[in-house]
Amino acid sequence: MRRYVIILCSLCLLFLQALAAANPSFAVQTRKWTDKDKDKGSAGFYYEGAMYSDKGTVVKGYNVKKYVYKNNLTLWSGAFDEQGSLIVGGGWPAVLSVLKDDKFTDVNIEGIKSTSSKPAYSVIKRLSSRLIGGIMGNGNILGIDLKSYDKYKILSNLPVENTWDLEDVDNVYFYAATGPLGQVFRIDYREGKYEVWAQVPDINVTFVHNGGDGKVYLGGGETGNLYELTGKQKINVVYHFQEEALVKAVDYAGGSLIVAVNKLRKPPDANKEENYKEFFKKLSDLKANYGVDQDLAITSNQRELSILNYAYGSVYLVTKDGRVEKILSLKDEYIFDIQLDKKGRLYIATGPKGKVYMIKNPRDDIHDVWTAYGVDYKNVTSIIMKDGYPGFFLVSGNEAVVFQVSGELADNAKVMTRVLGTGIPADWGKLSWGGKGLKVYSRHGNTPVPDKTWTEWTQRKNGSPVELKNNRWAYGQLRFDIKEDAILKGFEYYYTERNHRPVVKDVKVSDRVYTTAGPQREITWEAADPNGDELIYNVWITEEGKENWINLSKSASLKTSKFTVDTDSLPDGRYVVKVEASDEPSNYGNGLKGYALSEVFINNNERPEFPSLKYDNKRKIFTGKVASRTSVITKLYFSVDGGEWIGFSSSDGILDDKTKEIRLSVPKNLANGHHVISFRAINEAGNQGNKVIGFTYRGK
Repeated sequence: MRRYVIILCSLCLLFLQALAAANPSFAVQTRKWTDKDKDKGSAGFYYEGAMYSDKGTVVKGYNVKKYVYKNNLTLWSGAFDEQGSLIVGGGWPAVLSVLKDDKFTDVNIEGIKSTSSKPAYSVIKRLSSRLIGGIMGNGNILGIDLKSYDKYKILSNLPVENTWDLEDVDNVYFYAATGPLGQVFRIDYREGKYEVWAQVPDINVTFVHNGGDGKVYLGGGETGNLYELTGKQKINVVYHFQEEALVKAVDYAGGSLIVAVNKLRKPPDANKEENYKEFFKKLSDLKANYGVDQDLAITSNQRELSILNYAYGSVYLVTKDGRVEKILSLKDEYIFDIQLDKKGRLYIATGPKGKVYMIKNPRDDIHDVWTAYGVDYKNVTSIIMKDGYPGFFLVSGNEAVVFQVSGELADNAKVMTRVLGTGIPADWGKLSWGGKGLKVYSRHGNTPVPDKTWTEWTQRKNGSPVELKNNRWAYGQLRFDIKEDAILKGFEYYYTERNHRPVVKDVKVSDRVYTTAGPQREITWEAADPNGDELIYNVWITEEGKENWINLSKSASLKTSKFTVDTDSLPDGRYVVKVEASDEPSNYGNGLKGYALSEVFINNNERPEFPSLKYDNKRKIFTGKVASRTSVITKLYFSVDGGEWIGFSSSDGILDDKTKEIRLSVPKNLANGHHVISFRAINEAGNQGNKVIGFTYRGK
């Protein structure tokens, strides 16, 4: 009986060994993909008809319809006519077009094109039931006929380069914010007469905003000042922002103001920066009632520069009692426009990522920032409100585009993750998500881009593993269908990858360095683990051509990618270093190792010697040998009577061996008498040997 038990146990052991050999080695550590994972492919979603908050919540969004106008143009501004058609303007060159019945009809503005080489419509507004347009590039102010679009008239020809904003004063006058002389003009609607109403110490006045009750606000492009205009040439600074460029201000509840600002990048050219400072200095020296100085240099197109230079955008709430709070900060994004809808929700148009953000209640101490719309273009330049809500977005990229915003929610919003995976086969486990009313699907495959070899979309149960027989795929993707009032609040997807060996490369051994602890060499390397596992290292060394590796790290596994070795502890010779990396800390009992070798290096602590060097008085020469037991002699020098060191070569003219013959003649013009000559030799390992000989010289 005992014999049968032993045989049975042996068979069981063989079966387990065979099973272990048949199954691939999987990493011990289980990982998970989440909606917040930024490292391995899931750093974002693809959204269709959805909007999402900075807290990770996703809900249904509004449908948008795309209208492409023209290539190589930018649309800057727009407004509605009396019939509700959208009129858009931009450039370069200047264009004006009407979007009606899903088609664009251009307005004839040939007269405007001929007045400047690079004009563009920078602003179009409905003011006192009139449609007024401002030009960037020549200072023209145009009145546009709302019934016949091919009719317009030049109301004023301002002596400035750019018009940035327009605003009502009353039924008789309106304001024009201009640059590059920091002027605000008051213009008569009927006759077009103008006068400089304000002069601020900025190159550009980027907006003028009539807040009612006699309060008019101005924002500039260089100082960061928010101004209040209380009368002709009467200007107060309401607040100084750390950001230089003020983009726009809008009214908010209770007499508060919302201000959008941008932080300028410094000019990349120091000379340009100095020119900029000098130009600004001239502007700041202008008198308060200064008009137009035609001799003052005019900068290049400011709006074009703003696209290149604005780097960080922020939004502030300025309350009636003077309190200022930052409610939004965007890194590496700049703001083109802000608008409030009837419900008090704030919309922010930005670039260069083509996003429109939304804040439901700017007064809340803690508020979500929603990405309401994302377009496949670089900049959202303007938000056109219709019936108190966003109706259109103007977009610039490689072409001028208008997006019409539907007032209805999308029928079925879809959210899809980017492809998840590192290319390593994995066991895919439980998938969980937060929210309500969702239908969730997954698909998998072994190619980085989904193709016909991938599985079909399979509906998942919350908190359950994938219900497919073969689930060892290198990649996966998730889809969330959002209908009615469904909400998505993140996901977690667990997986365990097949364990892969660590990769070690670029093992380097430094030249010898003399320290207080003696001569040392530093060994450095690079290492990575395909699974992202924690690594430990051991450093080994052997003489060239041998296999008896010695562990320099003494089995005390290293956690950093460098190690210092004391060269005095190594006998002279030619050596190779091996660095071995192990992922054992993340895979106990199942770790793998990888290694790499260094180039051969010479360890030589021996100094070169001059075993037979002597002076031949008769022939007036020094002869003998210089020798280094391990390393090639690389440099020879001599010095007479403590003078400068002079380099020379061996008798055969080439330093290429460990032992070389020396034949050196006495230097010319040497005085008769006793002298001292010093010889110095340096070998390939950098070791230095010296020899001093006294001799008596008697010339002819």
